[in-house]
Amino acid sequence: MQRNRDDARSASLPDSKPAPQNSRARSVAPKLRELVVPFVFAILALACGEEPATEGDELARARALQNSGRFEQAIPLLRELISDGDRSGEVMYRYGRGLSLIGQPGRGIWALEEAQKDPEWFVNASQQIALDAFRGGNHEVALAAIESLKSDDIGDYVYEDDLPTHILELRTLVETRRMYDEALALADTILEDHPDHEHVLRLKAVTLLGLKQTDAAYEVIKQAGITGRDPSEGDGDPGIASDFAENPIVDAESEVILDPVPDGAAGDDAASKDDQTAAYWCTVRTTFKREAGELAEAAEILDECLAQHPTDSGLLSQVGELYPLLGRTTDIEQVLLTAIEADPDREDLRISYVQLLDDMGRDDEAEQALRDGIEVARQRSTEGAGLDKIARRLADLGAFLVDHDRGAESIDPFGDAIEMLGRRASPDLLLRQAEALTLAGRFEEALEIADLTIVEVHRPLIRGRVAFERADYQTAIDELNEVARMWPDNAPSRYYLARAREGVGDFDLAVEDYRQAMRTDPRLSAARERLARLHLAEGHVRQAATILNFASPRESSTASGAMKLLSLETEIRMGQEPDLRMPQSSDLTASEVRRGAIRAIARGVAAGADPLEAEAAFVAFESVVTGPRTIGVFVRERVRLLIEGGESEAAIDLARQYREVADHPDLHGALARALTAAGTDLTQARTLLQGVDTENTKDVRLVTALGEVEEKLGDGAASLASFERALAIDEGHWPAMDGLVRQLVAQGRSDVAMERLKIFLDRHNPYEGRAALVFAQRLADDASHADRVRFIERALRFSTGTDALDYLREVDPERASHYRTEVVLPVVPKPESPSAEPVAEESDAA
Repeated sequence: MQRNRDDARSASLPDSKPAPQNSRARSVAPKLRELVVPFVFAILALACGEEPATEGDELARARALQNSGRFEQAIPLLRELISDGDRSGEVMYRYGRGLSLIGQPGRGIWALEEAQKDPEWFVNASQQIALDAFRGGNHEVALAAIESLKSDDIGDYVYEDDLPTHILELRTLVETRRMYDEALALADTILEDHPDHEHVLRLKAVTLLGLKQTDAAYEVIKQAGITGRDPSEGDGDPGIASDFAENPIVDAESEVILDPVPDGAAGDDAASKDDQTAAYWCTVRTTFKREAGELAEAAEILDECLAQHPTDSGLLSQVGELYPLLGRTTDIEQVLLTAIEADPDREDLRISYVQLLDDMGRDDEAEQALRDGIEVARQRSTEGAGLDKIARRLADLGAFLVDHDRGAESIDPFGDAIEMLGRRASPDLLLRQAEALTLAGRFEEALEIADLTIVEVHRPLIRGRVAFERADYQTAIDELNEVARMWPDNAPSRYYLARAREGVGDFDLAVEDYRQAMRTDPRLSAARERLARLHLAEGHVRQAATILNFASPRESSTASGAMKLLSLETEIRMGQEPDLRMPQSSDLTASEVRRGAIRAIARGVAAGADPLEAEAAFVAFESVVTGPRTIGVFVRERVRLLIEGGESEAAIDLARQYREVADHPDLHGALARALTAAGTDLTQARTLLQGVDTENTKDVRLVTALGEVEEKLGDGAASLASFERALAIDEGHWPAMDGLVRQLVAQGRSDVAMERLKIFLDRHNPYEGRAALVFAQRLADDASHADRVRFIERALRFSTGTDALDYLREVDPERASHYRTEVVLPVVPKPESPSAEPVAEESDAA
C-alpha cells in the first residue's frame, strides 16, 4: 500500500525492533515470495578415529577444536603445522575444510587438492571440493570431483553406497539448467533404493519442470504428498532443517515457492475431501503450468479453482502472477472484490485490494476501501479482540494518510486507535502518532510522546524527526546519531540523518548515510533517488547509475517511477542506448511518466553539452517519444535549449510552427517562453500563459514562466505571487526560487530573500550549484570569508562551471588554484527504432 516518496514518509515509521534480515512479508497482494532452493547435503563427517590430545601434539589439538566446532581457532594450529613442513593428507584436509566452514573456501582449495594425493584422505577431500564448488556455482568442478569418486581404485569406498554424494551430484546437475536428462536418470536410480526420499522426489519434480513435463512433475509431488512443512518440526534430512527458513516445492529455473499443504492433508482422498487441500493442489498445478509457459492451461485451472475457492490466499497470489502475463490486469480487481464479498471481515483481502487501487493511482477509492473495512469491523465488533481489529484498521488508515502526504489527517485515526487500546497500545502505534504530529507541525505534542514511550530508541528518533522538521539540523544529527548507535540498521532514521547532514552542508557524510540506508532497506527508494540526484549534480554519472542499479543480495526492490526516469537520464549521459520502456508506476501517473521521460532525455543530452548541439541531438528522439499528448512538452524542451543557446527567434519560429498544426497548452507555454526570452510581445506571452493557467495548475514550469513574463512587464507583485505559487507546487524548483530572490531584493527585502534562499539550499534543493553561487554572491560584505568560500566551493561541487571558479578567483585566488574545470561532452545515442514510446498514449486511464 505504501508509495516511495522523496521525503521517505512511507518508510519513516520503523517497528520497535529490527526485523530479521531474511524476513519476507506474506500477503495476498499480487506478488509471490522469493524462492530459496533447498540444498540437501549432510556435512561430510570425518571417518577417522580420534587420539587423545597430548601436550605439544598440535594436530590432536586441532582435531579436538574442530570436533567441538571451533574451526576458526584450529586454523592457526594447522597453518603452523603446514609451515613446519607437515603436508600430510589429514593436515591439508583439515586446513582446507576448516577454511571452508568459516566461509573462506577459496583460500583452502589448494590444501584440499594436496590432500587428494593421500589415498586415505582422497575421498574426504574430493567430497569437500565438490561441495565447495557446488556452493560457489562452479558446477563443472563439482561434477569433476564427484566423477573422480566413481573410480574402482579407492580402497573400501563405494560410490554407489554414498547417498549424500549422489544427492550432491543430482543437485549439481539440476543447477546447471542444461543437464536435466542426466539429472532425471540419476534421480530414478536413487529412488530405486530410496523410493520415499523426499528431497530426491523434489529434485525429480524440479527436473521434470526443467524438461517442461509439468503434468509429470505435478504427479510426482502430489503422489508423494510432499508438503511445505516447518523445518523446525524436524525432517529426516538435516540439510533442509538447518539451512533454510522453509521447506518449499521448487522450480529451479524460475524459483517458485508454494505454501504448505494444510495440516492433515495427504494423497488423492484428502485432496478431494478437504477444501483447503484442494485449493493447495490447485495452486501447485497452476504454478507448474505458469512456470512452464503454458499460460492458457494455467489460467483455465486457476479460473476453475477460484470459482470454488474465491478467498484462498495461494490462488489469489497466482492471480497476481498469471493475469498480468495474459493481459488480464483489470480482472484482478474483480477477483479481489469477489473475495471480499465472500469474506468481508478478512483483513488481508481488503489490504490487498487497497494496495491494488493505490498502485493504480486510485487514491480516493483506496482510502474509501480502508474506511469501509473500519465500518465492517465496527458492525461486527463488541469488545476485546473486536476492538483490536478496529484499532488495527484505524492504524492502517493513518499510515495510508501519512504515506499520501496527509500527515495532519492521520492524527485522528491514530489517536482513536490509541484511545481504544488504552494501555495496550503498542510503542509502534505511539511512534506513528508522534510522526503524524511531527508532520502536522504539532511538535510539542510529539515530544510528549517521546517522553512517555517505553522504547528507548524511539525517544531520540522522535526528537530527531522533530528537530529536522524544525530545521534544527545539528540537533537532528545529534539525536539521529544516537539512534544509529542503538539501531544501526534502521533505514528511515539513516535517511533523515543524511538529510540533516545536507542541512549543515556535510555532503560526504550524507553520502555514507544514504548508502547505509540503501544497504539496510533496498525498498526505501527515497535514499536511492536522493543519492542518485546528488551524484548527477556532481557530474558523477557512473556513480549515479551504480546507485540506481543497486541490487541487494538480501532483498529485492522495485524501482520507483522517479528512479526509472533518473536511470533514463544516466543512460543518455553515458552515451548508452536508452531503454525507453517506461511502464506506469505507483508513484507517478502515466502522464507524469511520459512527460518525465521526455524531460529526462532532454537533461541527458544537454548535460555538459553546447545547448544548440544538444537541441539537434534531442530532435532525433521526436518520433519515438511523442504523441498527441506529449508533442507539446517535447517542443517546450526544444524551445528551452534554443533559448539557452541564444536563439530566441528560432525558438519563437519553432513554437509557432507547431501551434499551426496543434492547439495544445504546452505549445502555448512554449511560445510564451520564447517571446519572454526575446523580450518581444510580452503582453501576448502573458495572455498565452494566463489562458492555460487555472486554479488547479500543477505545472511548475508554466507558473514560473508566468512569473518571468510578469517580471519583465514590471508587475513585481504579480511576479512575486507567481513565483510563490510555483514554489508551492515544487519547493525545489530553482528558476522559481531565483525569480523570487530577484523580486524580494528589488523590493528591498534582501534579508528575507537570503533567508528563503538558505532554506532552499539547506532542505529543498541542496544540490543546486547555481543557488549556492547566488547565495555566496549576495552575502553581506561583512560576512565571514570562510562562509563565502564554503558556498562558492559548494557551487563548484555541483557543476556550475567557470562562473563559480571565476568568482572564487576574485575572493580567494589561492583556493582557486586548486581547481581546474574540464567539460566532457556526452556521446548522445540515437534511438534505434521509431516504434517504441516510453508509455503508450492510451495508458492514461488512471
